[in-house]
Amino acid sequence: MYFKELEIYQSNHTKNLVFSCKDLNFYILNDEYVCELDNYKNSDNINSSIIEKLKSIKSKDEESKIDSLKLIMANSCNMNCKYCYAEGGNYGRKNGLMKKEVAYKVVEFVNRNGIKNVCFFGGEPLLAFESIKFICSHLKDNVNYLIQTNGTILNDEIIELLKKYKFSVTVSIDGNKEINDKNRIFVNGKGTYDVIAENIDKMLDNGINISVLEGTITKNTNRIESFSNIEKFLKNRFKGPLVQLEKDINYNDIYDDREKEYYGSLEEIVKKFDKRIINNLGDYKDPIDHIISQKYQSYFCGAGSEQFTVDINGDVYICPMFMNKHNSNKTNFNICRDQFVDLTEYTKKYKKSNIKKCEKCVAKFNCSRCIAVDNEVIENRCIERRINTEKSIEYLMDLILNDQYNNFVKTYSKLSGRFI
Repeated sequence: MYFKELEIYQSNHTKNLVFSCKDLNFYILNDEYVCELDNYKNSDNINSSIIEKLKSIKSKDEESKIDSLKLIMANSCNMNCKYCYAEGGNYGRKNGLMKKEVAYKVVEFVNRNGIKNVCFFGGEPLLAFESIKFICSHLKDNVNYLIQTNGTILNDEIIELLKKYKFSVTVSIDGNKEINDKNRIFVNGKGTYDVIAENIDKMLDNGINISVLEGTITKNTNRIESFSNIEKFLKNRFKGPLVQLEKDINYNDIYDDREKEYYGSLEEIVKKFDKRIINNLGDYKDPIDHIISQKYQSYFCGAGSEQFTVDINGDVYICPMFMNKHNSNKTNFNICRDQFVDLTEYTKKYKKSNIKKCEKCVAKFNCSRCIAVDNEVIENRCIERRINTEKSIEYLMDLILNDQYNNFVKTYSKLSGRFI
């Protein structure tokens, strides 16, 4: 049972065991506390020192520190993907690349503000390779570099740069040649699979860290092949990188065969925890993941709270998904002009504790969504998220009661690649 005002979930099997959605910890209550909770359940207005103690549990809901910067290096692309949310890579604006003078200001800003992670983005960021090279060569040594590329641009100089600065690379590829070339095409209409596959092989052969192969599944590709088969192909063809497949944002009703287990009983799914289930548990994995790692998610995503975006002109956005030709979502900051960026005014409306429907929700600590796509709270998804969270908490409570929780945490952490 969930006590909304206290943000405490009580086990359905024993009243002495509760979980605090504030600090993500389990507590064993003595009988006096249980009695007060019973009274509180029947009368929300009860006032006692015990209830006040439960109310005063310190929350992990705190402000995040922005330590990541996404740089739009190119308002252009050498491809013409049919589902591109960036309108051909230029976000509905004039084509252009980040100039050296803006790159210089990026270096100043990152070094001044202690940014730890810099992600090069586009369009296709490698079209602005000279500016990328300039930025990398002038930043301090303690910066982590990431790049999200379409994988069609590669030469010896790029390979050396990616190796020298130990880049973490994400390459976009949608599946085999037939699947990929349905949507991921060059501007001249030719397919891109052969070029991308060859370049992925070159990068892997040179010891470059391709951390993710990212694919977008659309209705027309979903009719040809299932999610599972596309995922299996990419894992077998390119050994090592994580494969991450997402639905086209315009078609949420695409059938993902990997989800068929998700909508059964969570108890049955979680009891099968092997590597395959761990890696594909999706939303059912999230509550357990957050509880075990003790990570409280105050915002729906990291846009503006952990990371912000700078375009080719130095203008600041909370996320590339908010960029459009009307600039309606641009902040008032520009790193060529401003030494510091404070995005509090732009992000506070996306903090869950500031949203009436979310502030006391049992799933608040783990709920996530793309705020650019789903700008409003969607009740059906909320119901599903609450159910999944409560079932996840109950499952962990059962493990505690059966003295299996610690072993589960060790196994879970190992299988999911976490180090607790």
